[in-house]
Amino acid sequence: MNEEEDQYRIDGGYHMLIQYLAQECKKKGALLYTSCAAAVINWENDAVKISTATGKIFEAGKAVITVPLSILQKNNKDENALQFKPAIKEQKAAASQIGFGAVIKIFLQFDTPFWEERSKDLTFIISDQQVPTWWTQIPNKSNMLTGWLGGPTAKELINAKESAIVKMALESLANIFLIDYTILKTKLTAHKIIHWAKDPYSAGAYSFATTQTSAARKLLRQGVEQTLFFAGEGIYEGESPGTVEAALTSGRDVARDIIRLK
Repeated sequence: MNEEEDQYRIDGGYHMLIQYLAQECKKKGALLYTSCAAAVINWENDAVKISTATGKIFEAGKAVITVPLSILQKNNKDENALQFKPAIKEQKAAASQIGFGAVIKIFLQFDTPFWEERSKDLTFIISDQQVPTWWTQIPNKSNMLTGWLGGPTAKELINAKESAIVKMALESLANIFLIDYTILKTKLTAHKIIHWAKDPYSAGAYSFATTQTSAARKLLRQGVEQTLFFAGEGIYEGESPGTVEAALTSGRDVARDIIRLK
């Protein structure tokens, strides 16, 4: 809510937030399972049976579906699609009326923090280059820059080789800092590319609004026969869409709604 004021982030990254939430849930007696992706959701009023790709079965009176919108948007024949039995055609159609975009994050490590020659306090870099957005690790001292490329351009690069994306990133930085590309390439010591659209369990990164989104979100937030509920940043309706804050708020609100039904 205060984007013009000081910016903060969690020391250690969002992993620390997830770890904290997991620990607090376990203190309350919650059981957490990983590496067992849901595959088929059989349901009827106040009864849900979820079968996973690894053969595990989970049963409950209600279920909260928090998968990325892209997973709900998949056809039943697509890889990693969730099968609902009986089908929830109206909700699936609503999910497809909300936009879901692609993002590529680019991590480049150099032998020295060459950007400090321009400024010791450099944080964010916004440019008109092919990879337009970058940030440093301030206040931590680091030789790494993080690049961010989103929207249609990122989607068009779904089949691009990692080497091509690294080249594009280095060319962008070379133009931003007026450094010879060849010299900059020799300074690169490590890199990692995360193309969220290629991740089978996210198939994208953030939601965005279309002309039909408001009505679609409203329908999804109503759930299905007080048995299936939907939460996540794509379902959130408020002032912070497309964020971790939106995801947390949506999950909290759905949990409260379920508790009120008891």
